[in-house]
Amino acid sequence: MKLYDFFRNIFANTIFIRQEARKNAFSDITVDYNLSRSLYTTASVNETTSRYQLGNFCTPTFINTFAWYIGVPSISSDQDEYANDVNKWMKRNRSKLLSIVKQVLVDAKHYVWIRAETDKDNKVKIVLRQIPRDWVDKDETVRNEYGGFDAFVFKVKENIKGEVIETKWIIKPGVEIYKKNDGEAVENGTKINDVLVFEIMNNKQPYMTDGIPEIAPVVPYIQKYDAILRDLGKHVQDGLVPRLIFKVRNMVDFIMRSFGVSKETLEKDGFKFDSEQFDNAFFDDKDDKVEYLQRQDRSESAIKALEILFYIIIELTMPEGCYGASVTSSKASLSEQFILWAKKVEGKQGELDEFFYWVADKYLLLSNLNLGRARYKPENIEISWPEVTVKDDMAMMNAFSSLMTAIEKAMELRLIGPEVAFNSIKMFIPLSGEYKDEKEKAEAFTRVKLKVENIKARLLEGDVDVGDLISNLFKGE
Repeated sequence: MKLYDFFRNIFANTIFIRQEARKNAFSDITVDYNLSRSLYTTASVNETTSRYQLGNFCTPTFINTFAWYIGVPSISSDQDEYANDVNKWMKRNRSKLLSIVKQVLVDAKHYVWIRAETDKDNKVKIVLRQIPRDWVDKDETVRNEYGGFDAFVFKVKENIKGEVIETKWIIKPGVEIYKKNDGEAVENGTKINDVLVFEIMNNKQPYMTDGIPEIAPVVPYIQKYDAILRDLGKHVQDGLVPRLIFKVRNMVDFIMRSFGVSKETLEKDGFKFDSEQFDNAFFDDKDDKVEYLQRQDRSESAIKALEILFYIIIELTMPEGCYGASVTSSKASLSEQFILWAKKVEGKQGELDEFFYWVADKYLLLSNLNLGRARYKPENIEISWPEVTVKDDMAMMNAFSSLMTAIEKAMELRLIGPEVAFNSIKMFIPLSGEYKDEKEKAEAFTRVKLKVENIKARLLEGDVDVGDLISNLFKGE
């Protein structure tokens, strides 16, 4: 093996599978779905995925935290009734929507089916169904020129009381067809001239048919972290087990004396050593001796390598503060790191805009068809994401303290009046009242404060006859 190939194998990002055909170097890239899923669940399903196990401390934390920061958008419209209705529905389905976001980050490609279903109380509800990518029958699924589907086919296998039941679903415009275990097909009319399935991709690129899992850039470092940690474990274990150096003048005599083996047996059949028999070993020759082999401790170097890999993994995923960690080698403050993190979150929200616009549009369609309500006719639908706040609380409070000191000094110098000071503060604190209202509340509070201080002063002077003052205070007089 060439030296280049050796290092390429060490650092190969094996979450991707690339076919050998060089002319299709881009179009033939696919994703190792099982590896991507097992990294998120930290499941070691086979020898291949077990190579990442000890280094895979970051994946679930990163994916979950990233999805929570991305969140779920709200819908606005020129028709308030529709906007209120769809936002209530999305709030009830918030957990499912966040689950969809997580799955897209993990699997790179995911499918969502929105449909109207009748529950046990015979009520029609609009629900979201997740369809994992490995359920989809690519041969029978038909794409259209608009990026949607003319036919979408997937199969679900369930183990019910020991019996494996496969259900095949075929979704076409106006009809849903399903059959179990190749039995008779059942057709349900939908009255919808569309296939309500959306294909979501993460980090979608023109030359990538499967998208890119969010954790993909970190995979080689996770694998290297695992390898070093395993080597360190072996190194520590070897250091705890004594190693002996035997200097023996006549090996045949030594074996015969120590293990009770005849010369004939040794020459004819050979001999397999049992380490426990060394307990009874003895030396007769004056030149025979035993020494301890001292292994050099490499633990510190291994730990330094792990620290470097840990730093790289954090740099490639999210700010160290999200891990509850502080990396001493980091030159940027948490505040500076969170600015970039906010941009990353906003970028991912932008990638998901298309999906949530689709959800809002198809909810409108199903509501008008199946829920028996007055038809919604919004002229305009917009989605808005929750603001990503990345303020450093300590820095903000220090800045506010400096602002208050500056305002107080400006009032003392008669450069500004109380109303200007109030409006300046209002720019930074969400005060709901106007200056006149807040001024009256502040004056009322000041009067109460002065009365309390007067009562405290009289008590300290030994005057206990303050009952009337306390009663009047609580009466508001």
